[in-house]
Amino acid sequence: MITAKRPTLIRVTSIALLAFACATPATVMAQTQMTPEMRAKARKVAQACKTDLKQYCQGIQPGGGRIVACLQANAVNLAPTCQAALAEVRPK
Repeated sequence: MITAKRPTLIRVTSIALLAFACATPATVMAQTQMTPEMRAKARKVAQACKTDLKQYCQGIQPGGGRIVACLQANAVNLAPTCQAALAEVRPK
């Protein structure tokens, strides 16, 4: 009798894991999509920090806040226009 229930348990577990695996990337994508306002702010920072990005953050892969983290790590070396642009988008 135990062996009759085992395939059902395996099937249910497999379906649950498959559903989780399919849903997780969709959830992450939904959370990381930028709003038009966020895109506008990112463009403003990119324009103001163009030289600093090339000098300090070249090779950093965009996404996940890595570019902003790089700029913040080099904040004392950034041009005043870049510092001002970062200050405007920093959460209050």
